[in-house]
Amino acid sequence: MSNTLRWFIALSIAVTGLLGAALSAQEADPPVSEGVDDAAYWTSVFRGETVLRIDVYLTQDKWNTMEPDRPQSRGRGGPEGRPDQAPRRPNGVVPQIENQQATPPGHEPGQGIPPAMPGPMPDASEYEYVPAKVVINGEVLERAGLRFKGNSSYRSSARSMKRPLKIDTNKFVDGQEFHGRTKLNLSISFKDPAYIREKLGYGVYRAAGLPSPGVGWSTVTLHFEDTEQKQVLGPYVVIEQVDKAYMERKFGEEAGNGVLFKPEIPEWRYLGENPSAYARYDIKFGAKNQDMVLRFAQLIRLINEAPDDVFRTQIGSMIDLDMLAGYLAATSLLVNLDSYIGMIHNYYIFIDPRDGRARLLPWDVNEAFGGFGLGAPNHVLVNWSIQRPWVQERPLLKRLFEMAEFRERYRDKIKSLMAGAFTKPRLEALIDKYMKVIAPLVQNTQGPAEVQEMHQSIAGNRLAPDQAPNGRPQRSRGAGGVPALIPFIMARIDSVQAQFDGTRTGEIISERLRGPKRDRRPGRGRGLSEQPRPPLENQPAEPATPGPSESGGAE
Repeated sequence: MSNTLRWFIALSIAVTGLLGAALSAQEADPPVSEGVDDAAYWTSVFRGETVLRIDVYLTQDKWNTMEPDRPQSRGRGGPEGRPDQAPRRPNGVVPQIENQQATPPGHEPGQGIPPAMPGPMPDASEYEYVPAKVVINGEVLERAGLRFKGNSSYRSSARSMKRPLKIDTNKFVDGQEFHGRTKLNLSISFKDPAYIREKLGYGVYRAAGLPSPGVGWSTVTLHFEDTEQKQVLGPYVVIEQVDKAYMERKFGEEAGNGVLFKPEIPEWRYLGENPSAYARYDIKFGAKNQDMVLRFAQLIRLINEAPDDVFRTQIGSMIDLDMLAGYLAATSLLVNLDSYIGMIHNYYIFIDPRDGRARLLPWDVNEAFGGFGLGAPNHVLVNWSIQRPWVQERPLLKRLFEMAEFRERYRDKIKSLMAGAFTKPRLEALIDKYMKVIAPLVQNTQGPAEVQEMHQSIAGNRLAPDQAPNGRPQRSRGAGGVPALIPFIMARIDSVQAQFDGTRTGEIISERLRGPKRDRRPGRGRGLSEQPRPPLENQPAEPATPGPSESGGAE
């Protein structure tokens, strides 16, 4: 008997004991809630129509200080060709007239949404907090922490005063909270002039059984105390912070003893039994809980080293397969490629101390509904095969999809969403509901070009050069070439249903620079039928490295 096999047998015994004890604890410890008043407040923000009115008071020097210094040694070229590598510069701060509106992020009015600027992605550690007075709906927070956030959303806004922001209420004042919360994420809604893709996307994940951040809206106005000038930045999307308090709200107080990872590396690699080695997976909290850190290590080893029979027996005790099936189903329907299945980021892994299992959670879904296409045209994105819900090779998914019971679970999740949360009447009703809130915010704070872009991003503005799968031209292009929301949703629903019926072949989008690859072999990509089919891992692959992500997801 090999040492590896002995290790997995020992793991099996340990898992059985841990799982039994944890299930009892799980029944005894339902998720805790916030105080009644605080919970009601955030329900009104994330589920209702309460819009946060945020006024920020600081000096121009503090605003400029927030921009990270970018070392010239990073990336190629020098400051002349790489604006983000120049020494710290005034961040668009110029004399402003009273109540002047901010130029839309990264572009002149009417020019559409720009591509991400060149240069390396900022890291969250490069953003510096400064103290600022923040007033939210009349409630004053003195010396709250304020900084920029984001990846491409930050870089795309370099020519604008409107930048993605994070507020930390107790950064400089211990214990200072806003209705029980200490952090607010303010997104500029990169590539989504209607400010609703994240709210719709997280709603689909939630319907698939995944805890998902709440999403609301705000307006932001900057007040420069040294010049007595102010600038109306306009609408933002407010995203709930994923942290220890969030996990306790979602999973119960005991969740605070777990470990939360936010990996930004190509693939999960087993790094041995030293817990400190797994710091590279970006531990958000729980690094001192070494037993839980090593649970993640054991999961990785199971995925990459276990024989097939051991993998099939143990994987369900190491990772929540129902939640993972829901994640894949929602990701597939949303065509959310800027995620774990595509650009290998924008997700969390939580090791739950109640049962020791890993749970994969979504993050940063602003480019769902085909907003991030890896170079694939719209008609390929809407017809993405539900047979293979990943782009880059994932050993975990490849092995799971060899298991008929997991494929069945995944298929059932898609069917459930297609019968409820991901239907034309449901999504159209939500879009109409959300636009009644956001449209006045855009109209009152932005210019005519931005109002036009908002409407274009919902319904499209011209015939696309390519054809929809049914052969009829579609008004599918929104601002900046991003698929317009309603036409994309309608086409996606039609495609998935046709794939289930076996009347349409889905497109296989693989990890290569030359664009998507379609598997045209008979019977492949024709829906999740009960007919025998070769395992998915036998599909030919052409390895390559995808282009850089356009995500706005750095925290």
